[in-house]
Amino acid sequence: MAISILHTIDSGTSAGTHHFPTSLGFDYRGGKSTFAFSGTDFSNVTHIKIQANFDGTATNWIDLTDSADNAVEVDSPTILTVDIGKCKLRFLGLVAGGDTQSDINITVS
Repeated sequence: MAISILHTIDSGTSAGTHHFPTSLGFDYRGGKSTFAFSGTDFSNVTHIKIQANFDGTATNWIDLTDSADNAVEVDSPTILTVDIGKCKLRFLGLVAGGDTQSDINITVS
């Protein structure tokens, strides 16, 4: 059974920091989920952070952190388990730019 792709980060996006899927994020139902970040070339997407918003304003975003209170940054194919309440989530990607065919896919289950 194939897991559908939640979002694809286009590695050909212009250089800079970008919000995916949008700066407003998406509604997350809460609970425990597994996020998979896959792609063959992370060189144009230097890192991806996951951010949460709990107040519904879409202006107060908090980086998800690990148990040592470090912001989680994905810079290679990775699988992460997230256990968080109902909120909005978004992905913050630092894109180096360039035109490649190596997009980064994000799936959730």
